[in-house]
Amino acid sequence: MDLVIRVFLPASVGIIMLSLGLGLSIKDFTRIARWPKSFFVGLACQTIMIPVISFGVVKAFGITGSIAVGVMLLAACPGGNTSNLFTKFARGDVALSISMTSVSSLLSVITVPVVLKWSEYYFVENTAVFLDLRGIALRAFLLSVLPISIGIFLRHVATPFADRAGAVLTKVSIILLLMIVTGAVVGNWTSFIENLQLLGGSLTVLFFLLIALSFLVPLALGCDRQHAKTISIETGVQNGALGITVATLLTHNAAGFNDYALASAIYGVLVYFAICPVLVWFRSIKEI
Repeated sequence: MDLVIRVFLPASVGIIMLSLGLGLSIKDFTRIARWPKSFFVGLACQTIMIPVISFGVVKAFGITGSIAVGVMLLAACPGGNTSNLFTKFARGDVALSISMTSVSSLLSVITVPVVLKWSEYYFVENTAVFLDLRGIALRAFLLSVLPISIGIFLRHVATPFADRAGAVLTKVSIILLLMIVTGAVVGNWTSFIENLQLLGGSLTVLFFLLIALSFLVPLALGCDRQHAKTISIETGVQNGALGITVATLLTHNAAGFNDYALASAIYGVLVYFAICPVLVWFRSIKEI
């Protein structure tokens, strides 16, 4: 199990983030200037709305301790790499989706340490469970920023290779994502069963709140429907694999997964079922 925790998990997340980077180019960052309002509204939804709404749900459902920290860790994670596929199906703006995913993933080196450390102080008595902010930031960098940067660099210097490798790694990353989520559930089965009703209900409420608010807020601020759909999906779909890996690595639990990873594991399963009716509805929405 120690080999799985120390080698397989970080390597798998690295591959997932590398596959994201291989599909990115400098244009994905510079074209933000085409729709600055939609981009920054979306970024605010991801970096501010998600933690605030998550904290409200945690308090409303009476979730405490390490489980609560796990929910907040999930809230600090960037958008999931499958959000781009969901956006395409929903007839959203895939270019905006890709830009938001890439920037939020790079920002995880800041969001994950800050939210995680604050949550530890607020929800648990032992505030020495996690490393200091620099230690958390370093791991977030190695798990997300570094592989994404490598992928962008490879695409810049060897585009044909990046296209071929990206196509393969995208499929591999989906399999790895399922393996990570399944492993977290099975490896923490007793706690999963004990907390399934509480976390299942609270995370379902959280998902639909995020989807609804991050669709309505952009519309109220003047974004078009296509961008509002995109922002909604980017906000509702979180990178559960990163949450599981960060939680497991930082608690030094060589015996297996732990309660800090539980919310990310349940959300990683839940989102694929809960988003289906949302995508069908979004697909039916006509642009003005």
